[in-house]
Amino acid sequence: MDIHQYWPVGILTICAVSSILAVFYGFGSAIQNLNQTELEDQSEDGDPDAKALMELIDEPKGFISSLHLMEQILCMAEGVIGYLLLRELPGAAIPAVILGTALFTVVFGIVIPRKRGADYPEGWAKRFLHPVTAVITILSPLRAIIRWLSYPLLRLIGTDPAVDHEQVTRDDLKYLVTEGHENGVLKAQEPRWLIMCLNSAKNPPVIS
Repeated sequence: MDIHQYWPVGILTICAVSSILAVFYGFGSAIQNLNQTELEDQSEDGDPDAKALMELIDEPKGFISSLHLMEQILCMAEGVIGYLLLRELPGAAIPAVILGTALFTVVFGIVIPRKRGADYPEGWAKRFLHPVTAVITILSPLRAIIRWLSYPLLRLIGTDPAVDHEQVTRDDLKYLVTEGHENGVLKAQEPRWLIMCLNSAKNPPVIS
């Protein structure tokens, strides 16, 4: 079997996987760095994209689970193509190809997009909002099946899947106050006053 017939498909697959990951990781980084005050104002002015982004920020579970699911699907696709490409290669070349593929995917699919999304959050978020929400919608039946299979198993081992264990501690609140000040959401004297209130509290605030 001629291995060269698989190389164009392999290269296209790696580029496609990196591009899809870039969209999701860049979008995730963008929505984490959006100015929510400005976004709320845009939503109140009737901007549908701003409203959709606010809903996604308030309820990110669908995006997060879709990202994890998409990663698994893409890894399996890369694995199949990688098997077809690597099985005929000399043994010494296999580690180099695997390392090169991993570096390309991480650099162009994760690191660079996350930095770009953080630097230009509004443009990146609005540009890729519709593709991301389309993928979330497409994967929703598969996510429902996974929940249907995993929730009974979680209950068998004594874990309630409906309970949200995320908590916001005093340190988390201080970080949010600092971020709000740096992003211009809070006025000059407000961060110091809020942090003083947190430090003077007898019990650290924990919000479930």
